[in-house]
Amino acid sequence: MQELGVNAVHLASGSLSDVGQSDVKALLDALDEQNLKRFGAGRSLSEALEPLRVEIPRTAGGGQLNFYGFHMRPRSSSGNSALIAREDHVGLAPLSTVEVPRPRLETTRMDAFHVAMPSWRTQSAWRSRLQYSLVHQMLNKDFDLVLGTGTERMQEVHRKRGRWVVYGLGDSPVASHDQPRSSSNTVEALPFTLWAMLEVHDSEDSRRVSLKLYPVRSGAGGLNDVAVGPVSGEDFETVVNALSERPVRPWRFDNPAMTTGADELGHHLKLDLGAWSSGLRPSRLEALTTMGDPNEWPLQSPGTTLEDAAIRFNKPSGAMTLPLGAQAAGAEVWWLADSTSVIDAGDRRFLTNGPTAHESDVGSRIVGDKALTAELLQAHGVSTPRTEVVRSAEDAIGAARTMTGPVVIKPKGGNQSRGVATDLISDEDVRNGFEYACQYSDEIIVQEHIEVDQEMRVMASPDEVVAVNVRVFPHVMGDGSSTVQELIRDKNLQRARNTIFRRGAIPIDGVTLRFLERQGITLEDVPAMGEIVTVRNVGGNSMGADIKQDLENTSHDVKDTARQAIAAIPGLVWGGVDLITDLTTGKAFVIEINTNAGFLSAAFPTYGQSRDVTKDIYRLRYADTAPVPASDSPIQLPDASTQPVTLWTTHCIGAQESSTIGGPMHDSWLRQGLSVERITDEVSIIVSHSGVRTWVTAEGRTSADRYVLRKVMRHHYMMIQLLEEDSVPVVRSQAITSTKGLVRFVKGRTTQVVLMSTKSAWNQDGVQTLTEQEALDLSALPFQPTWVQARPSGRHLRVLATPDKAWVITEEAPRRTLSATEVEEASRVAVRAVRAVPELRWVAVDLILRRRRLLDGRPDPVLVEGMSLTPRYSQDDHVMAGDFDEFCRHIIQ
Repeated sequence: MQELGVNAVHLASGSLSDVGQSDVKALLDALDEQNLKRFGAGRSLSEALEPLRVEIPRTAGGGQLNFYGFHMRPRSSSGNSALIAREDHVGLAPLSTVEVPRPRLETTRMDAFHVAMPSWRTQSAWRSRLQYSLVHQMLNKDFDLVLGTGTERMQEVHRKRGRWVVYGLGDSPVASHDQPRSSSNTVEALPFTLWAMLEVHDSEDSRRVSLKLYPVRSGAGGLNDVAVGPVSGEDFETVVNALSERPVRPWRFDNPAMTTGADELGHHLKLDLGAWSSGLRPSRLEALTTMGDPNEWPLQSPGTTLEDAAIRFNKPSGAMTLPLGAQAAGAEVWWLADSTSVIDAGDRRFLTNGPTAHESDVGSRIVGDKALTAELLQAHGVSTPRTEVVRSAEDAIGAARTMTGPVVIKPKGGNQSRGVATDLISDEDVRNGFEYACQYSDEIIVQEHIEVDQEMRVMASPDEVVAVNVRVFPHVMGDGSSTVQELIRDKNLQRARNTIFRRGAIPIDGVTLRFLERQGITLEDVPAMGEIVTVRNVGGNSMGADIKQDLENTSHDVKDTARQAIAAIPGLVWGGVDLITDLTTGKAFVIEINTNAGFLSAAFPTYGQSRDVTKDIYRLRYADTAPVPASDSPIQLPDASTQPVTLWTTHCIGAQESSTIGGPMHDSWLRQGLSVERITDEVSIIVSHSGVRTWVTAEGRTSADRYVLRKVMRHHYMMIQLLEEDSVPVVRSQAITSTKGLVRFVKGRTTQVVLMSTKSAWNQDGVQTLTEQEALDLSALPFQPTWVQARPSGRHLRVLATPDKAWVITEEAPRRTLSATEVEEASRVAVRAVRAVPELRWVAVDLILRRRRLLDGRPDPVLVEGMSLTPRYSQDDHVMAGDFDEFCRHIIQ
């Protein structure tokens, strides 16, 4: 190496991945003996991560070049992960989305140029989605240039975020194969590798940094058999043409930072890397347009700390919102599933599911009904478009004719802009819009159309606004050569790789085609470079829209309207308010309110100033959460009945044989002389003797009950996890995926089993109860995957309980009363079950009481079968202990 003039070696390469640890150590020793510098590997992790530091002579302006070598971790346990360096382990510098180091620290010098040299080990393939994600992390960590290594052939060159990425230089001047191979995306890899030369040009005003890439043809023989030198002009044109045909097309526009040329080393691509003033950090290249580079979609970030935390969680974006804020505040996060977690903040403990915060159950039911929401907003003086509920296309046409100007048609209970059609004028437009909305709901609403200046989602509570996401309608930027359809597909490729927008592709559907047609544009048109083409005039993040976070510039009228809208909905306390401003007057109108809004998008907007709303939402949730009751706090017991009494009355029964708990509850309130005003099938208002009005759902949930609990309790297996975590005795159960698994669970171990989907709530429709023989004879599972649960013999009781009291115990067709000991043991276990579920105010707990175990003093005489917010009661259910009317009064207090 010394004879060849080499003075430094990049060791984090695929060639070392197949040798032993002792071989790597011997190599390090040999290089050290020859005084050869090396990087990308070391005797410890910190040594492996140390860059090669090259001082630039003062005559060339001074400063430092730092080169970092990384090696992609093996994709599976079968890979040679033993060669990844640890603090006490020799090996290669690791590379994954959570291991990209930050080159610029407070202790490092500012006048340094940092170059990342990752080893991909992808042979001749063009860059993959994983490479794209890793490069994003490297640029986000403030590397100035990325030079990919470890590839057999050269890969594409990409300008990204004002910097350059060379995805692959190639392994060496000579590759092992002469013929190009096809990669997974059908683009042939070229039989060339690249020599790279980094140049620093000193001048009086400012140095400039450039990179020259010299294509070199690869041969089939060894190094001594192939002459290494510049490619011909014809080969060079082949390289340029191939790069220009990549799917994301970063080269298909006039880019002043990219030029071609030739010198004594041959033909080259020359990339301008930016200015570098003496003593300062290198600057970034200017964007080609005011909105960035064509086909390079900008994404703002509040910082690498939050982005790194999101990558470590690796969960759906909405589900990470509260956990990210909780973790930053020092709380512990325990994941029950991809979208569900438990947050333990010391004296407070609560659940998260998706993007929910601390909305109430009744509040979420109300905003799910757009017609009722509009009625409440109007009643509280909040401006909102006129809204009519329709049930046929003719009704929709009739309602539209009573409104001035165009109309909007949408599903009454829709979300994420599904089924929404805007700016409808003719009867035919209205009819088509109605049919489109019917694909998502049976109930449709027609709203007057407001000529929109801006559309935005405001994240607010009744007291404050924490972010304003101005909706940028789905759009593309022309590059002078791609069609509108190609640009849409290219942008969707980038959205698919982004944490926030990966499930939000721009659809090419009837709405898109109609909107383009009104502008006189077709999918085959080619927009000029930098020309912005809006392709849809409707749609949120999930339908291709981009986000501009603009809280700082939002008017007081918009902020006040959003806060008043949240305050107008009983028990909502937090939400995403969708508003528009009138093009003529600037007045704000509330379009709808969302409880499942993508709040995290404010932290990672496309444009504008990022806001870390995770901390705001966590602060609000923490303040609105009651401390956890002490585990040893006393439990109140119900009085055992001397004679079982039926839970039902004639009014409640009607013509039905059973009902959810809402039926008996409403009957109890009426029996106690309270007034019940039915607003919709979902919500009612209970008026007390003193005139206090309480909104309740059909199942008796009020503004004191969290919406998130309804979502989590739909999954019985999650409830079992929570119970087991708190050592609450539960029946034996597990998830299975085959009849063999069912046989192993059942055979000789239980007389009955319960089968349900892992996505089912306890005791819901579709649940099957089978004998041992019926289960063994089953030829196929009824659900995939299936949750199987033993059903031991004993008395099956149901307890309506809160965190401090067992209120009512019921049993179906009882044969005898319960003893005081049985009431006490069942009550104790039921209350423990309630306490195991964070913020659960009340619930029905189904138990199995094993009397012989209780009499013998053996452990676990009572087991929890399941818990339900919507238990069903039949005419055979009787109250064995407690007062059901007293419980119903407590619920609305």
